[in-house]
Amino acid sequence: MKIIGILAALLLFVLLIAVHEAGHMLAAKLCGVRVNEFAIGMGPLIYKKKKGETQYSVRAVPIGGFCRLEGEDELSQDPRAFNNAAWWKKIIILAAGAFNNIVLCIVVVFLVYFYAGSLTTTLASVSPGGAAELAGIRAGDTIIAVDDKPCSSWVEIVSAISGSENESIKVSYIPAGASAEDSVSVELVPEYNEEAGRRVIGISSKLVHSFRDAAAGAVETPAMYFGELRAFFGRLFTGRAEMNEVSGV
Repeated sequence: MKIIGILAALLLFVLLIAVHEAGHMLAAKLCGVRVNEFAIGMGPLIYKKKKGETQYSVRAVPIGGFCRLEGEDELSQDPRAFNNAAWWKKIIILAAGAFNNIVLCIVVVFLVYFYAGSLTTTLASVSPGGAAELAGIRAGDTIIAVDDKPCSSWVEIVSAISGSENESIKVSYIPAGASAEDSVSVELVPEYNEEAGRRVIGISSKLVHSFRDAAAGAVETPAMYFGELRAFFGRLFTGRAEMNEVSGV
């Protein structure tokens, strides 16, 4: 099982790098810059095929890949070399790799939501004895706001609950079968969940399978993580971050 995990991690790494380098290659070709080689993997060459002016190759060590542009590492007299390209074309080519990774993220999250189901603001279950149940919230209720901040997605609900710095929070919801005019607001105290690494109130989202919800989640989820990352760096540079908030690379 450990070997399978290592192989899966290597394949994922190769995929991320290949998509990243493909961004550089496509942008370079669109900007008229000569691409000498596009490779998946590193090290000794095990397969190559030339199409047009570009050599496409597979290399022996699955730890990444590269896109070799004319004039990228040394000056070239070729008018189509990277070093002779306009400054704005260089920016586009360099930024295209990261842009491709963001697009990949959105596509993967969309596929996950579309096939596994999209999270909604309606509750599938409420944990027995949890803060939400004690406050009167039940399965089938729909959460519409946290601390008077409207929440139109499950991501916003989770972010508002985990991001609140108050001891107690105000949760507004529409009881199952009721209309928006019959919304209810309750005060409750979230609990810190060690496994999740955030504050929770003991609720889970109802899943639905729809193209629209999957598309919305594909945009909102990466945006939430970018927001949390930005907020973390804000806490880090103001001395409010704890060491236990740091994990991974």
